[in-house]
Formats: sequence, C-alpha cells, structure tokens
Amino acid sequence: MEETTAVKLTETDSRARSNTRRIEQLERGQEMLTHIATSVEVLVSEQRHLREELENLTKKVDVLEQKPGQRWETVVDKALLMAVGALVGFVLVQLGLQL
Repeated sequence: MEETTAVKLTETDSRARSNTRRIEQLERGQEMLTHIATSVEVLVSEQRHLREELENLTKKVDVLEQKPGQRWETVVDKALLMAVGALVGFVLVQLGLQL
C-alpha cells in the first residue's frame, strides 16, 4: 500500500509541478495581454489627437485654398467697375461734346 501511496504522491507532485508551469505561462500571457490592452488605449488616444489635428489642418488648408479665388473675384470686380466707369465716362464725354 505504501508503494501505491508513493506512486500517487509522485504523480500528484509531478502534476502539481506541471500545473505550476502552466499557471506561470498563463500569468505571463495575461501580463502580455494587459500590456497590449494598455498599448491599444494609448494608440486610440493618440489617434483621436491626430484626427483633431487633421481636422484643424483641413480647415486651415480650405481657408488657404479659398484666398486665391477670393482675390481673383476682387480683381475681376474691380476690372468690371473700371470698364463700366470708363464706358460711362466715354458716354458722358460724347453726350457733353454733342450738347
């Protein structure tokens, strides 16, 4: 009977060591998962910040893109006003010479 008890004790000891190794591996895996989860949180935070910055830059680029168009419209408006002014002046001079 002592032999069976000794065999069972040896088997139990072997199983306990095996379980201890498995538990240690699981702990290491859990630590890695925790580290990965923390890294993902940091990445999400940085991505939000980058998205906000990108939105700000997009707005600034839109404003800069509109400036040349606004300048061109101003030049065209002034050119039209000058042309109309010149035409009105010419007509007035013509009317003034005939009177």
